[in-house]
Amino acid sequence: MMSATQQHAHTFSIGMTSANTNSGEMQPMRAVGYCRVSTDMQAMHGLSLDAQRQQIENYAKAYGLKLENVYIEAESGKDIKGRSQFQRMIDQINRGEISTIIAPALDRFTRSQRDFVEFSADYIETGKVNLCLIKESINTNSHSGRQFLPLLVAFAQLERQATAQRVSQTIAYIRSQGGHYGKVPFGYATVQDGRLKRLIRHPENYQWLERMALWYRAGVSNSDIAQRLNAANVKPCSGKQWTENSVYLVLIREKIHNVRSFNSDKRYDREKAYKIAYTLKAEERSLQFIADELNRQGLRPSKASEYKTHSVQELLRSVPFYKMSSAIGMALYMQAQGKSLRAIAVKLQEMGHKPPRGGQWYAMTVRNLIMQHHKSS
Repeated sequence: MMSATQQHAHTFSIGMTSANTNSGEMQPMRAVGYCRVSTDMQAMHGLSLDAQRQQIENYAKAYGLKLENVYIEAESGKDIKGRSQFQRMIDQINRGEISTIIAPALDRFTRSQRDFVEFSADYIETGKVNLCLIKESINTNSHSGRQFLPLLVAFAQLERQATAQRVSQTIAYIRSQGGHYGKVPFGYATVQDGRLKRLIRHPENYQWLERMALWYRAGVSNSDIAQRLNAANVKPCSGKQWTENSVYLVLIREKIHNVRSFNSDKRYDREKAYKIAYTLKAEERSLQFIADELNRQGLRPSKASEYKTHSVQELLRSVPFYKMSSAIGMALYMQAQGKSLRAIAVKLQEMGHKPPRGGQWYAMTVRNLIMQHHKSS
């Protein structure tokens, strides 16, 4: 009779080995670890990268997994986009080199429900890889693990949203009391006032704000102001040198430059404007037609009161344009809009596009199409 602990270990070890086709012996399955931590969390007990790595190595040893690599993501992020180490791990999975991912906890793997659902559809449900979460005692190699994991992800997403709301409320309270939160802007310093930090004029840099105001009112361009500041060896808060854009942002923040769009009753919604403009461009509408439609729908650019042909052109140039009459064009367009691979597959099926090898569109079919396009280009 096995104990509860032995039964648990036995359940987790199911499928952890594979047969060697030559000798008939059972060989350990190949696995990788994945751990992630933001800089401000590294000092917390149990969340440092060293602690996570140790957990992963101990887990692999306990369950007879051959640990090929441990991918370490030393940066913060609420979703998986932009995580270079995560993408390297995915590439290794796609090459069929590993069959198991070990992560210390769910929130170290992802905190986005949408990201996990997409990952699950593409990799877990298709049997390309198993996911083992140490803290939650989850192994998707078992039926119960696959069934229970989506619930954990949903709760994690709710917790992240609740945390974001608490942070937002705290920041709003600090500012309502006259306190400062965030980076200290150029020309200012902070002093401690009880539990709050308050902005005061910087003893050296504030004079340069006053000079910027004088130059601006004298008709000096933002580019020339930047050159004068750099010649005087004045350092901005971020970046090595002043640029036309950094000068522009300071002038707006100090209300030295009044943006015309601030007086407009139209709203700035770049994502909505882009979608409308992109669709109309695909229909071969003129730039003037697109500008008129955007204005009619109450939209404006970020630095103007209404759209003109040049601002529409700038909007369309800000992202790649894809010919949506083709399968790859539609797939790339929908991917740029943040759509999941499964949603793209459904759309391509509805539009009558045929996969390269026939049959139906699936998430993996779409992924292969996109990957093949990137390789060829």
